[in-house]
Amino acid sequence: TITMAKMKLSSLTHKVSKNDHDKKVEKVKKFKKMMRDSRPKRDSKGNILKAAEFQTKSKSGEISRIEPNRKWFGNTRVINQAHLQNFISEANTAKKDPYKVILKPGKLPLSLLLDYKKKKVVNILQHESFQDTFGQKSLRKRPKLAFKSFEEIISDSTKRVNNYQETIPEEEKMMPRDMCFKYGQSKRIWSELHKVVDSSDVIFQVLDSRNPEGTRSRYIEKYVREHKPHKHVVLVLNKCDLVPTSVIKQWIYILSREYPTVAFKAGTQRSFGKSSLFQLLRQFSKVFFLLLQKLASC
Repeated sequence: TITMAKMKLSSLTHKVSKNDHDKKVEKVKKFKKMMRDSRPKRDSKGNILKAAEFQTKSKSGEISRIEPNRKWFGNTRVINQAHLQNFISEANTAKKDPYKVILKPGKLPLSLLLDYKKKKVVNILQHESFQDTFGQKSLRKRPKLAFKSFEEIISDSTKRVNNYQETIPEEEKMMPRDMCFKYGQSKRIWSELHKVVDSSDVIFQVLDSRNPEGTRSRYIEKYVREHKPHKHVVLVLNKCDLVPTSVIKQWIYILSREYPTVAFKAGTQRSFGKSSLFQLLRQFSKVFFLLLQKLASC
């Protein structure tokens, strides 16, 4: 009984910690002191009397040295081969899933996800060995050129142009081109489109529900996938009231495999899909906030 009572008393006793208000006041005082000390002291004319902590310039002839430490020469992050294969497989599955986002791009070795097998490997040693290129037994070879003069280049190019024009049928040459195909293809419009893509984090691609594949821009999707992988693309199926519900459901099932897809109907009185669209934007804002926190901690 005595031991039980002692145990109960010991479990009830605990150290009295400071209140949250006192901790906040101390933090504010430390921050104010840090800001006050980090500024240089000046006189009435603005001349610096006492420089800030990292504002002083080194004197001429002074030698600056780096602190000797083993951390500069050791491995920062080490991974096992089995763990690496597991990481590559999981990261590839997460990368293909449009509803997953990697929150630690700075700490994770994402360069290991690149498939180097797809790249062409030029075996130079099979064509020219090392002994024939360097050393005392090296052979001086002329460069292998397809043409010897500019006249041969001009004649070859003219032959290619003539052969290409002969392959084009006469019906296609005489066929009139409709003016509607020229609209929206100017350099100014393409430059404005690229400005919008570069300045935005989330790109909404509005598709017509009656023909989603015809109104879809594969060029922008490929450009974002290859050159801007940190940006997100969302497909919006507009005018969903003009198509049966079963068709919209099937299109959402097909398109959501590649990108997040939302059914939408624009209207001042009876709009549809606005709440789900705003909810998706809120989720992206939380993701970007977490990404900024992770990048700041890296």
